[in-house]
Amino acid sequence: MIERSQFNLVDGGSPKVPGLGSLGERYHYWCGQSGRRYLFSAVTANDLLDFTAAIVVLARRTGPLIVGEEAMVLDAEGRSLLAARLGADPGVTAFIHLLSPTDASRRAAIDDLLGLGQRLAA
Repeated sequence: MIERSQFNLVDGGSPKVPGLGSLGERYHYWCGQSGRRYLFSAVTANDLLDFTAAIVVLARRTGPLIVGEEAMVLDAEGRSLLAARLGADPGVTAFIHLLSPTDASRRAAIDDLLGLGQRLAA
């Protein structure tokens, strides 16, 4: 089942690695209402089809901003719906969070992420 929200998520920026600078093209943090930052990896639509349980954020780059437009808990039922959404809108980037290993932890993370609806500079 896909659960989604269609509003902007709080952008937590990109990880910074000494000597490498920002890893913003591949990795990104999204912030929850609790203040916790969740690390996501950018993936292609085809790669998303390999996962059966994860949290997905669909985002759009607008100049220096990365605006999270949708967040959802993704399971096996929702994979084809998500692929169709990404195929219909090539300007959207998918970010996946794999560090919440159980259904309960994914639910808690998505609830935390969807508690906010604003955007910040990347």
